[in-house]
Amino acid sequence: MDFARFLDLLANKRLWFNRLDRLHDPREGLLTDREYASQSMRLDGRAASVEKSRSLTFVNCWQQDDRESMAMWDLYGADACGIATRSTIGSLKAAVASTWIPIYISRVKYIDWTQHEGDTENLIGMCVRKTDGYRHESEVRLIVGDTVPEPFPVLSEETPRGAPVDCERIARDVLTALAGFLPSCDFTTVDSRQLVLEAIVECQYRERLRNTPPGIRVSVDRSALIKEVVVGPKAQPWVLDLARNIVKRYDLSVKVRPSELSAPRSRPE
Repeated sequence: MDFARFLDLLANKRLWFNRLDRLHDPREGLLTDREYASQSMRLDGRAASVEKSRSLTFVNCWQQDDRESMAMWDLYGADACGIATRSTIGSLKAAVASTWIPIYISRVKYIDWTQHEGDTENLIGMCVRKTDGYRHESEVRLIVGDTVPEPFPVLSEETPRGAPVDCERIARDVLTALAGFLPSCDFTTVDSRQLVLEAIVECQYRERLRNTPPGIRVSVDRSALIKEVVVGPKAQPWVLDLARNIVKRYDLSVKVRPSELSAPRSRPE
């Protein structure tokens, strides 16, 4: 993490959770190729509703490994001001135990994205899997989010009463409005009722997306969470000293050390 996130964790006792659809991997929370091929055949629109649920899911990511990875420092270490906190699975659970919202924890499963099938009834399971190309991350995640996709809306069967309605004019207006939500739809072949339902879902999704933040902060017990603090390999010595002073100021009795990949302080003759 960068130094600002580290300070936020210490000062405010909060962990940052990114919204799933804003992570680097564009497949986060989506159906695999094989799953989408089968789910998109359904008439209830489940494929779209399942995939859109990822915008209500937030994750905090950790790497599980015995040794440091320079690739991970380069990707997530914020260059010269990178900080890593070390913890354990048990400590992660203890740190969020008193949080008022449900938090799930799981190792990420790495799969063949073209062939895998089977997690579509478990939205949490869909949030803790990635394509094999990310296996080097060896990731563990904390997850906050819905476990059930939003229900597909059902239109009322009641016929409105009142003055005669100009159906032809309304139909033109409706089709014009729907075209803005479904630009790739062929209006000559689609079922009109299904078209309206899909447009309602799309409208609700867009409104929800506008009101959903890019991430959330979740209160944690920092003393239970942090077992060691590691300063990135590209950091200058003063960053290490600053990290030690800050940890001391917040009364944390944990070791603060430089990365094992840092350059030696002195070089042999």
